[in-house]
Amino acid sequence: MTGRREIIQYAPLLRVVPWYVAGILVGDSLAINMGLWPAVAVLVLALLLYRWKYLQGLAIGACVALLAMVLTVRHRQSLDFAADAVPRVVRAMVVSEAVEKPRTMAVDLLLPDEGRRVKAYVQKDERSRMLQPGSGLQLRTRVECVRSMRIGTFDYGRYLAVHGFSGRCYVRSSDWTSDSSVWERLSRTERLRVKALTWRHHLLLRLRQLSADDDEVYGLLAAMTLGQKTSLSAQLRDVYAAVGASHVLALSGLHMGILFCLLSMLPLMGRRSVLSRMLLVLLCWAFALLTGLSVSIVRSALMLSIFALMSLRGGRNMSVGVLSLAAIIILLLNPYALYDVGFQLSFLSVFSILMILPLLESFWPEGFLLRHGLIRLVWSLVAVGVAAQIGVAPLIAYYFGTFPLFFVLTNLVAIPCTYGILWLSFTFMVVPVAWLGQLLLVVVRWLNDALAVMAAWPHATIAGLHPSVMKTTMAYVVIVVVYLVIARMKNIRIKM
Repeated sequence: MTGRREIIQYAPLLRVVPWYVAGILVGDSLAINMGLWPAVAVLVLALLLYRWKYLQGLAIGACVALLAMVLTVRHRQSLDFAADAVPRVVRAMVVSEAVEKPRTMAVDLLLPDEGRRVKAYVQKDERSRMLQPGSGLQLRTRVECVRSMRIGTFDYGRYLAVHGFSGRCYVRSSDWTSDSSVWERLSRTERLRVKALTWRHHLLLRLRQLSADDDEVYGLLAAMTLGQKTSLSAQLRDVYAAVGASHVLALSGLHMGILFCLLSMLPLMGRRSVLSRMLLVLLCWAFALLTGLSVSIVRSALMLSIFALMSLRGGRNMSVGVLSLAAIIILLLNPYALYDVGFQLSFLSVFSILMILPLLESFWPEGFLLRHGLIRLVWSLVAVGVAAQIGVAPLIAYYFGTFPLFFVLTNLVAIPCTYGILWLSFTFMVVPVAWLGQLLLVVVRWLNDALAVMAAWPHATIAGLHPSVMKTTMAYVVIVVVYLVIARMKNIRIKM
């Protein structure tokens, strides 16, 4: 049985994560720039305590927390700026798809001269409707700082900060013109990202042409294949949320794993050489860059990169250690990713799968699943869904106030369809054959219709939950206690 001590022994990075998370929370609340000296002093103390392992462990944890505090405060300061008192002229590059609002077109702008991103609302007209990634602009506006801005109970300022925005601005039609010289002001990294977004825009246009006037089909294809969720209708989002299939709409480990399997089937990729593994990793990161580098897709790309390199030495399984390493890397680069709901759900669901799936499999007789392929296939769909749902259910209830009752049945329908949609989509993007496109549309429409029928079933969703932070925490305490008791009884060994 893998108990708490064994988990820490075989996955040492797992105990680093809570210290680092605590440091982020404290650093964000205090916002005091202490510098690196306290962390260095505690590190020296940890080295001196080599004879007392327990005290040394506490000192190392405190050092990690202090480092997280420093990085969080610096990240927060990088987003802060003095709001404009009067309008000024700035040059900017559009780095998102334009989203149509009632009176404006919402776009993300990169200000290369200032090294910051802002959310812009451009007055809607024929010109603003033509904005797309890679459009250089010269505009006259007043950039607002939104750190303390709230819309009702929604903390809009925190939302923008979590997604890397420093502020927002409103631009009238008469206050902006196109400016191709902005491209020269971008760094090489920024140019690479803009080129990827431009290519993504052309692929989205191809999907739009394929789906013609069916907005729901286009919205699903754009979200599942290229991470463009702004085209999803509220009705479609509600249907997928009601049946517990929202994870299908957001690019995550499921989508990256399917791509990884597809690429691994190519002749060159099938070889376990350094060249093939590195090329496989490069293609995965190219896809992550193409889809906008969301937190969940970055986590998946990191884990698959580590897995691909480990496979050269015979490693075959993902582990809690790999997941912990991916979390630490993301939080090192962006401490505010901790507050992203997608980050929380993504890591918690994978952690839950890694921990709970072996426990669920232990209820089968030894070797039974290996001897019965069809049962193993169906069971894997059910077990992975159950394991993930156990891990994220309290968090989903806290954020969204709902719990889908038919999520097991949903996975049996949605996951196979997701495989088919992604394989057909990737193939169609490379080889745009008409019959492939038509087959893709049939699968997408069937999935939407099937889930809509399931969402209409009586009691498909338990609504109105909204537990408090204390109740949510207690729910996880109960889950952990029950897990440890059953794991001890079943003598479960977890891949750490």
